[in-house]
Amino acid sequence: MGILNWRLNGRRRASPHSSRELEALAQEIRRLSPRLRLLPRYAQRLAPHLGTALDYVRTLIAGIPAPREASPQAWATDPYVHACFGTPHDVQLIFSRSADLQQFFETSPDATEAFAVLGMDMTEKRTLGVGLEGDVMRTDVLQTIVNFSDHQVRLCGRDKPALCRQIEGRMLDQLALQGLASAAAGGVGRDRRLQEMALLGKRLRFLEGEGVGMRAMLGGAAAPDPDEQARLRAQLAEGDANARTASVSKDSVNALESQLLSLQTTFSDAKSYFFIERRHIRLSRMNVVTGEDSMSPSDALEFTTASIPGDPPATRTFLLVRIPRAVMLTRMRLLEEAERYL
Repeated sequence: MGILNWRLNGRRRASPHSSRELEALAQEIRRLSPRLRLLPRYAQRLAPHLGTALDYVRTLIAGIPAPREASPQAWATDPYVHACFGTPHDVQLIFSRSADLQQFFETSPDATEAFAVLGMDMTEKRTLGVGLEGDVMRTDVLQTIVNFSDHQVRLCGRDKPALCRQIEGRMLDQLALQGLASAAAGGVGRDRRLQEMALLGKRLRFLEGEGVGMRAMLGGAAAPDPDEQARLRAQLAEGDANARTASVSKDSVNALESQLLSLQTTFSDAKSYFFIERRHIRLSRMNVVTGEDSMSPSDALEFTTASIPGDPPATRTFLLVRIPRAVMLTRMRLLEEAERYL
């Protein structure tokens, strides 16, 4: 009876997403594996599973802390900016070096600020330092110091809603990549099926090199080998051309059906395949981890971290930030800064 009631209630409950919205998203996902177009009613079959994933992704995004102003002035007043950057000048320099942020301001002359995702590596190191033990100041107190490095800004928009729409797209892409990777890993069977899976494997390596998914948002991956990317691009083009002229065999259809099933499974249970972790930590102004009962001045902070599958996998901490145009250094100033280190 419970199952019957669940099914009936599910039918009566109106979907919060229109069929047009979900089918459009399915068409976007198909760009990651274009041969899925050969399956009948591909978009309609994937749409309800995408709706489940979309609800989950939007819940994750709603839980990300609000954007913080990223400026040299904020370094003195905002504990998050102070923790993530060594000096006020570092704030200005790091954002000014972002090619994506520079391009945004160049193509948006009327924008006075940009909203962006700041991706970083967050590490901890145990060391001996100066601290109070009771009423005694000691120089050999075991401490944990938090360090932020490899700051990257790749995703930016005119306002927070525009930025969140981009984040949503990257998260859905990440889930799609994981679903396709599961299908590729299960590639067994006859020759045509193996050819389909081999082509999918090459496509996934190419997309990973291009930074599709969360890597496109948070960075952290090594720069792709241009020659390897060019070789994969040529192989994919040849494979797609051959596939367009060849008849669609039963094994090819079975391989594509496996891809669709993997996508449906991943999107339907998105929370098992991708998540964002919130970490609460109390830091002193020297980025030393302190306890709740510490007498040293400190701030209770919450950092957001995403674990990104891939080869190799990555873990990146990130903040949403708001960057005033006035913070950005000109290209000439950036050259002068570079010359100082030569």
